[in-house]
Amino acid sequence: MIVVVAFEERAGEEALSRAKILEELYANKFFAYLTTIHPEGMEGEAKVKGANASWAAEEARLFLDEKGIEYENVIVSTFDSDTCVHPQYFACLAINL
Repeated sequence: MIVVVAFEERAGEEALSRAKILEELYANKFFAYLTTIHPEGMEGEAKVKGANASWAAEEARLFLDEKGIEYENVIVSTFDSDTCVHPQYFACLAINL
């Protein structure tokens, strides 16, 4: 499993500090753990949730390309920080692969 945790630069130093803590705690638990920081003030970009998700997806795409992982072998799930998925959610995904 590749986990991508996407933060907004505009969230400030506290969020960046939390990002580092999360990475230290969980990076070794997955095939890959990526922390992305969506830059503030990108030209032509609205300040919406989708902008951060798009930034994270592009970072993930670069990682997949670097590792030679084919896109057709990837399932993407996008969650907010307050999302609670069913305890068997990821098991169900794995079974259906």
